[in-house]
Amino acid sequence: MEQEWEVLVIGGGPAGLSAALYLARFDRRAAVFDTGYGRSSWHQINHNYLGFPGGIAARELRARGRRQVEEYEQVTFLDHKVERLRRENGLFVASGQAGEWVGRAVILCTGVVDHYPVFDGWEEYVGRSMFWCITCDGYGCRDACVAVIGNTNAAASEALQLQRFTPRLSVVTDSANCEIDEYFHRRLRDANIALIHDKIAAAQGSSGQLESILLEGGERIELDQP
Repeated sequence: MEQEWEVLVIGGGPAGLSAALYLARFDRRAAVFDTGYGRSSWHQINHNYLGFPGGIAARELRARGRRQVEEYEQVTFLDHKVERLRRENGLFVASGQAGEWVGRAVILCTGVVDHYPVFDGWEEYVGRSMFWCITCDGYGCRDACVAVIGNTNAAASEALQLQRFTPRLSVVTDSANCEIDEYFHRRLRDANIALIHDKIAAAQGSSGQLESILLEGGERIELDQP
């Protein structure tokens, strides 16, 4: 059944919740679509938010945000996935398996999809010792032995940026192809950062803390914590 709102907010993470809060405070009727999955559903502790000495778990931040927004009658949460979005008669129509929803405006807060290295038990390490963001977690890597996983210039660039926090760095492509160009090859060599073109076969660790990764070629990379 088609339902109409002033604003459709697609995404229920911190960005979507913030958008919904402001819409409610401006007395706008909004629907927030939340599948319950995203970066804020992993195990990470966020230390970048003012007012939380010691940090706050991403899941707790998301849960608190939802409870706060749920206090406003202007906002309705719909635990549905939006699969298509179209413009029709001056309105936006979002649709999915659960139906169609119409809004005069749309705010996209869908975030990004991260591609993690896949090995047995990899999910337990995400947000605990396997991270995706220097801004959030670079500080916590001070003096640690860190492996950057990726086969592109972006991976090489990230390793170079991490030199601010630790000199103990390597780049593992974890791919059959290496797309890192000669410019970044040279910069990695100059920085004494090893570039290892091999795939991850397995990892060792406990309680979400990676201790080492084993490559298909037999090399083991130790990943001691700071």
